Amino acid sequence: MASLEYINAAAALLLASVAALQAWRGGHPARWGAAAFAALAVALLIAALDAGGGEEWVGKALVCVLLAFPYLLLRFTVSLGAAPVRFLRPATAATVGILVATVALPPLPEEGAQPAWAVAYVVVVLAFWTVLSLATIVGLWRGGTGQPTLARRRVRLMSAATGGLNALILLAGMDAVDVDNDAALAVQGLLAVQGLLAVTLVAFAVGFAPPRIVRVLWRLPEQDELRRATEEMVGAIRVSEVTATLLPQIARVVGASGAALYDGADRLVASFGRVPALEHGAAPPQHAHAIETIPLSPPFGALVVATNPLTPFFGREEIGLLRALGAIVDLSLARCALGERERERQLALRDAMEQAEQANTAKSDFLSRMSHELRTPLNVVLGFGQILEMRGSLTPKDREAVDSILKAGRHLLDLINEVLDLSTIESGRMAISPEPVDIAELATEAIDLIGPLVQDRSVQLTAELKACHHVTADRQRLKQVLLNLLSNGVKYNHDGGRVTISCAEGEQQGRLRLAVADTGPGVPAALMGRLFEPFDRLGAEARQAEGTGLGLALSRQLMQLMGGEIGAHSREGEGSTFWIELPLALPPRNGAAPEPSGESEEQAVRASARRRVLLIEDNLANLKVIQALTAERPEIEVLPAMTGRLGLELAREHRPDLILLDRHLPDLSGGEVLHRLKADPETRTIPIVIVTADATPGQVRRMRELGADDYVTKPLDIARFGRVLDGIFEPQETVS
Repeated sequence: MASLEYINAAAALLLASVAALQAWRGGHPARWGAAAFAALAVALLIAALDAGGGEEWVGKALVCVLLAFPYLLLRFTVSLGAAPVRFLRPATAATVGILVATVALPPLPEEGAQPAWAVAYVVVVLAFWTVLSLATIVGLWRGGTGQPTLARRRVRLMSAATGGLNALILLAGMDAVDVDNDAALAVQGLLAVQGLLAVTLVAFAVGFAPPRIVRVLWRLPEQDELRRATEEMVGAIRVSEVTATLLPQIARVVGASGAALYDGADRLVASFGRVPALEHGAAPPQHAHAIETIPLSPPFGALVVATNPLTPFFGREEIGLLRALGAIVDLSLARCALGERERERQLALRDAMEQAEQANTAKSDFLSRMSHELRTPLNVVLGFGQILEMRGSLTPKDREAVDSILKAGRHLLDLINEVLDLSTIESGRMAISPEPVDIAELATEAIDLIGPLVQDRSVQLTAELKACHHVTADRQRLKQVLLNLLSNGVKYNHDGGRVTISCAEGEQQGRLRLAVADTGPGVPAALMGRLFEPFDRLGAEARQAEGTGLGLALSRQLMQLMGGEIGAHSREGEGSTFWIELPLALPPRNGAAPEPSGESEEQAVRASARRRVLLIEDNLANLKVIQALTAERPEIEVLPAMTGRLGLELAREHRPDLILLDRHLPDLSGGEVLHRLKADPETRTIPIVIVTADATPGQVRRMRELGADDYVTKPLDIARFGRVLDGIFEPQETVS
């Protein structure tokens, strides 16, 4: 039995040494654990050495050391935070009192009944021991609530071992006081007590400092949950997903009451459980161990975890794991934050594009409406003005007035057309048709077109076109640019001046430069930077020269659209030279011109001496303009219809040779009327010409796609209107 006592004493001493080592490493509660098991080891050694019952003071020392054991275990429990601190003061007072009483006790009589004071002492010792032991056992057991699996099992194993130790020590003490007459049975009982004491010491040691294999096995549930949470976190695309997945798991790893994520400005981003405060600088003096702060990369500040009092002692490995998790959280948050910023940028870009598209649509609607509202009254002005101009009965004064009306109206029409062209280019909706264009031929056409203006100003126009070749451009748009440069050279020249158009190699290989030079007043060097700005005429309005200030701006946009360049150099008082450059192109191969698509047989045979024209127009003034124009051609009979439905009925009833259709009607849109006419077998072969003030390219294209044969814009150009009528009627006359 003595050997077993020595083994238990050695085990208690070893446990005390382990606790002392942990205390040396910084575990404050371990100091009380080391003291408790050191006291137990000393008591066991004294009991083993004094087995025969020696001196009285040795017995009292043994009792005092044993009485210190439950007190030291209670201090260990309180330092863990598992028992209230308020227990310490009465426990300390009771321990001191009972130790003093033990030292002051008189010796027990060797024979006879035990005195009353001895019985009272034993009762007090049992009550003292029971109360302190229960406080320790219950405190440790309740301290495991809400803890990770490893910490919970460690604390509760120590609680159970503490109960066993105290019970066995009490049994051994009671045997020493009241020795049974049966010596053999007493020896067996003491052996059983010593064996169970060894088991409880081992159990307490496993709870206090479990082997690594035990820690790994007990930590498996949290590790599995953490692994699943980490996998979910890796797939997260938002910061909220990372925090919602990981914060609860982080709290469970260390048994924390809460965890929180703060940004760089110390603002709370997300939290779980009790929100821990973010402390800067020195930690507060009380419960400094309860906050664990993990710094994070910007834009986040820190991950703060509110640990519990058991964490520093039972969760040092978990704290290390928590800090390692901080690095993973940092990477995941940075990735998600970057992804969220990118999604926000994409969303902002999409919103901006939608707003731009809405603004562009609103702009197109406005331009369409503006074109219609301005061209409709202008059609009346220019239409009747041209009719008056055709009459030979006007006095010179009246003719001058008519010329002024037409001049002002055409100026306004040019302004409307150029604004529409410029806005179409800026919105990216202008389509071009690149093809090989003969510059010499195109320049000749442009010179012919501005011939009347050249004669009015008595300007000498010289064409040096031998060096001209084919270039890649949109023929119609290039002609528009060239007309603008030539007309500017004439308008801003002095009477009797010169304008020269010539070709040369471009500054870059494979390009052709066409230059228009004039002998006008030139452009001051200070104004050259404003040359291609819209509506900036550089003071030309003071010389009463016609113009809108949009021609050069529009020309630059058109040249850029065709892959070309435009520029100028000027010397004040000597003149200016404007040039354009375009890529050279091979001339097209000679071949048979494509045959024009033939009209349907049914349409070709429709011919008669008189031509019946159905005019679907709701504006009475515009209707009168067209009636006045067709009055000069007696073979044309006009049938007016001021609504779309009436026009459809008249078309089916009279089968006209031509339908002139306005886009804006009071009951049906022009597009709907056109669609119904082309869908009706009785009217689908009738030629239809759209006559409208809406000259936007999109509407022109849409009407042609619906089946319109031609598109005439208001204000009407009488010459072009006549050519359109001739183009419709002449093939019919040829067939007839």
